[in-house]
Amino acid sequence: MRFKLKFLFLAATMLVAGVVAHAQVTTSSLGGRVSDKGGPVAGATVIATYGPTGATYYAVTNENGHYRINGITPGGPYSVNIEMLGYRKIENQNVYAPLGETVLVDGFLED
Repeated sequence: MRFKLKFLFLAATMLVAGVVAHAQVTTSSLGGRVSDKGGPVAGATVIATYGPTGATYYAVTNENGHYRINGITPGGPYSVNIEMLGYRKIENQNVYAPLGETVLVDGFLED
């Protein structure tokens, strides 16, 4: 009888832990690569603005031109702007970020 109770307790604990772990994902991410005709662009600024609240998130591209913004509010629409001195600004409108996923927004900078 004791074995059955321990087994039931362990099974219930595992079930609850699985539900709690699954329910913890509450954000999304943006990421991508910025380049120009010469290759990756390091130091470009990426600004994501969440339309419903105006919340703003920032990132700067690394030496390979990659960026990532974690912990954004799921949904949208977002406007994602990519800026770098000496280049035209890139504006991406109506970007939507599904819950728990990383949306890729790449950019090609032109003079």
